Amino acid sequence: MKPTPRQFYNLDQAAYYVLRKTKQLIIITIGFSVLGMGIAMLVLPGPAIIVIPIGLAILATELVWARHVLKKIKRTLGMTEEEKEINEERKS
Repeated sequence: MKPTPRQFYNLDQAAYYVLRKTKQLIIITIGFSVLGMGIAMLVLPGPAIIVIPIGLAILATELVWARHVLKKIKRTLGMTEEEKEINEERKS
């Protein structure tokens, strides 16, 4: 059985769907571009430590995996030395 194409009840729904997907595509493209520039700045001169989280934040508005990576980075940067030691003891 072939999957049926998405059906819209009226033209407004179709236009809304197209606009939403276009916005999503633009945001993802910009996010990956900023993230790519940040990764390039790891070997080139530039503020990679600032640009990479900005790219992830842009991607996190649309992609779940980027949200998880960004939360993990925030948790890691927000830990004190004592919290890091406790975390390492729990892992071993």
